[in-house]
Amino acid sequence: MNRLALLVPLLLTLVLTAGCQSIENKKIENNLTTTLSAYHTAVRWGYPGEAYNFLDPTIEADPADDPVLNMVRVTRYKVLRPAVEVAKNQMIQTVAIQYIYTDRQIQKSMI
Repeated sequence: MNRLALLVPLLLTLVLTAGCQSIENKKIENNLTTTLSAYHTAVRWGYPGEAYNFLDPTIEADPADDPVLNMVRVTRYKVLRPAVEVAKNQMIQTVAIQYIYTDRQIQKSMI
């Protein structure tokens, strides 16, 4: 009976710890998914200046300095491979983006 009395609290502790880690992992995954969705919205619906917010902060870039942004319109944003976690707080997703230079009506694409 003493073994059972010691085993039950140990099992409960393990289950609760695993549950807390699972909840924390889910929160991180949801945050990363929300970020990918926000990036998609910024790029696809014509807010290229907002896309600069997703760059590495060590990169000094100012959307106001880039006149090309006003001449580009994204016509398609298609997810080719869903997001996959590659490191803690980092996911990778493969997308195909089609865009047009509005002043020349030239369509381009990139992956």
